Amino acid sequence: MRKRALLGILGIFAMLVCTSCATSIKVRHLIPSEVNVSNHRNIAIASTEMYVFPRGGILPPWIKGSSDTSFTLSSGFDSDVNAKIAEASTIYLSDALVNTDYFTILPPETTDAYLTLGKGGGAGAYSMLIEQGVQALLKSSITYMGCEEQVIGRDIKEWVTENPNPDPLDTPAQAAAKVISYEKVTGRSFYLEQKATLTFTYTLIDLKANRILATDSFTSQKTKETCLGKTIFGTGETSRDTDERCYSSGFSPSFFPLFDGMIREIPSQVAKQLAPSWDEYRVSLMSNKPKADVAYAYKLAEQGNLRESYEVFFQAWEQSAHLPSGYNAALLLEGFGQYSEALALMNQVYNSTGNSKSHDQLIRLKEVASQQDEAMKQIDGTTGILDGHVFKTQILTME
Repeated sequence: MRKRALLGILGIFAMLVCTSCATSIKVRHLIPSEVNVSNHRNIAIASTEMYVFPRGGILPPWIKGSSDTSFTLSSGFDSDVNAKIAEASTIYLSDALVNTDYFTILPPETTDAYLTLGKGGGAGAYSMLIEQGVQALLKSSITYMGCEEQVIGRDIKEWVTENPNPDPLDTPAQAAAKVISYEKVTGRSFYLEQKATLTFTYTLIDLKANRILATDSFTSQKTKETCLGKTIFGTGETSRDTDERCYSSGFSPSFFPLFDGMIREIPSQVAKQLAPSWDEYRVSLMSNKPKADVAYAYKLAEQGNLRESYEVFFQAWEQSAHLPSGYNAALLLEGFGQYSEALALMNQVYNSTGNSKSHDQLIRLKEVASQQDEAMKQIDGTTGILDGHVFKTQILTME
């Protein structure tokens, strides 16, 4: 009986190992941009306009502690954080669009000079940019920055076994009867909570037609907590409370890293809206069931030799209509970029076998081939005479 149970456990373990070790390959394909700007790929990028804080700043110079603590700090708000974030935004946005390898970019410093010469970016500036071969101007701005900071307290709780209400008149038996186990508040921990909110807006302008090709807005919020210390309440042996600090500086952390983390993430989203991008992921090959003499093909796939692996699988499919081999051969075609061929083979496999997995992959490959085709048309500039699409959304991310 024990032997059977052991064999059963070993069998389940072997199945789990085999499942977790399923052979997978990396595939990728192009995704078309959300806005078709294939006829406006010579772009001038202006520096991001900074947000102007209300007069007098937005935070008091000192952060007051909550009523039950003496912890106080100087504010982490910097009056020039708006200028620093605008400068960082300009760099991140320019880098993101350059890295698409889709646009020819006139850098911000040169663009700003033309806009200044053209009296603030009017028709004169546009004409000068057009003379330089520029087709579209990308303007951006930080339209909102908000800061909040406060000291917050949380109870420190511990499970104790004791008499919560000792009475000196109790007998030992009475005192013992009152002993219970409960969660007791033994102190308070204190944290500095800093919250930053930022809104970034961009607009892509067709210089010749003076029309908006695309515009969008992104709002992001990040919160950070910094441990300041804790207060341990006095007990019967120690009547006085004890303060323990874990943050020694009298100045709270700067808000810049919070704002910088948000503005760093946005340009990649802008780039995906305006330029085709790669989507990369892994797909699992079908296991060798029913078995065929294709074990070597799985090894080749694991080693990254996709073409050689494909040859073995495809031969097995043609010779015996082996389902896993046909299925895997189609995925391997996708792996080395032959999307239409992958779709055709997976369609053949599904029509021959009616297998549900091959049907799922067929649907996915149809979408892959469609996206790849549309993205290639954008890259080749064969999507039509007119392009661009005006849209305005508010994309909110919170952490």
